[in-house]
Amino acid sequence: MPEVSTYGLFEVFCNTVQTGAPWRREVYYPGRDRRRWFNFTVARVGDGFAVSFQDVTARKNAELQLQASQKRLRTILNGVMAIIGLAKPDGKLLEVNETTLRLTGVREDEMLGHRIWNHPAWCQTSESQDQLVKAFEEAKVGKRMRFDTEIRGSGGQSIPVDMQLSPIFDEFEQVTEIVLSAVDISERKRSEAHREMLLSELNHRVKNSLATIQAIAAHTVREATDLEGFRRAFTGRLRAIAASHDLLVSSTRESADISRLIREQIMGYAPEEASRLELSGPPLVLGPQGAHAFGLILHELATNASKYGAFSNERGCLRIGWRLEGEDVVVEWLERGGPTVVPPTRRGFGSALIEQSLSHSLGGRSKLDFNPEGLKAEFQFPVRK
Repeated sequence: MPEVSTYGLFEVFCNTVQTGAPWRREVYYPGRDRRRWFNFTVARVGDGFAVSFQDVTARKNAELQLQASQKRLRTILNGVMAIIGLAKPDGKLLEVNETTLRLTGVREDEMLGHRIWNHPAWCQTSESQDQLVKAFEEAKVGKRMRFDTEIRGSGGQSIPVDMQLSPIFDEFEQVTEIVLSAVDISERKRSEAHREMLLSELNHRVKNSLATIQAIAAHTVREATDLEGFRRAFTGRLRAIAASHDLLVSSTRESADISRLIREQIMGYAPEEASRLELSGPPLVLGPQGAHAFGLILHELATNASKYGAFSNERGCLRIGWRLEGEDVVVEWLERGGPTVVPPTRRGFGSALIEQSLSHSLGGRSKLDFNPEGLKAEFQFPVRK
């Protein structure tokens, strides 16, 4: 038996005879087909000794398979990007995987043997401590528990996690251990917060849009002389709101390019000759409130220009320019070449809508000058609203 010779058998025999202490070793024999394991024992018998061999191959193979299985399981657990641990029913940690240690920044010897709810890495607040205690109380009587909580990260930051407690039962259906697992749900929490913000913003915008439409309908009814006139005016204003909304929806940044917004709102009124419409200004995007309010203003001005101003004849032209002043945008509307302008004798809905859109909705300002040579208007309002 090759492996036995490596133990120095002569010295073993002598020592056993002299001291009476038995000597035992597990040795293996390669064999032709497969390796075999033996329990090799030397014992003193009278003035001599006896040697016995017991084939323990089956037991040894089972032990080796168990060790290999445990190694594979440990490799799998350490490779999983989730917190995994094993605890006693009283909450004392028996094992944790490497992900747990890496995320919390705690050494294994600092974590094992402690009740999970008494360790600062697992409990950020007294509420989370009570939550864990109650969850373990349920788990140790056989209930699977799942809940959201927070752990402390290696940098001291709070990490929201989805935690589960799964009891392990013995043959008598008694809970012997509890498997705890947790996954980082920071991204889910950010998505939920973003969704809540979007729903809140949508609710706010819908309410504002309905209030605007209600006001437009009421004023349009008062200024209309017949049903057809009401229909045309009201439909045009609704289309202006819709055009601004479409432009916002098509943008991934919830904003609207000012140049595109202007063209969308006045293209149905502007003449085909390019020389009669001039736009100038730096690249600029407006926030949602600014886009809606300014879109309505553009519609009102373009409608008036087509009826009474620069777009009502063959010679009129319109120049629209904009510039930045701090956090605000200043827009200038200048008509030339149209019919002689006569200042209105009363303040119409268009003027009221312009003023309300800017001052009430955006905290901006507007100025309308009805000069004989053409309307000049200036608007100032926050860019990002």
